[in-house]
Amino acid sequence: MKTFEPDDDDTQLRSAGWAHTIYVQKLPGAAGAEDPKSYLAQNQGYIDRLFALLAREGSPYVDQVWGLLTTLPANKKMQADIETLSIPTGDTV
Repeated sequence: MKTFEPDDDDTQLRSAGWAHTIYVQKLPGAAGAEDPKSYLAQNQGYIDRLFALLAREGSPYVDQVWGLLTTLPANKKMQADIETLSIPTGDTV
């Protein structure tokens, strides 16, 4: 029986053929493991560093950093901060 690792691509999986039964089983140590994007999004230190890179005048990494940030799940702290924003009304705008 061939074991496929999580980083095996779908080309290798397709080569197994449909004549076989394929069982998917999590490997030991993978239980509770987060995917890299979720880990990055929930690590406030990393998020702070990425936004610091965005704020740098003339940074050559702005497009790459913004592209990365837009693919990440919502950061819990930032989401909570946005949810507690108040909307100015009247003359205070």
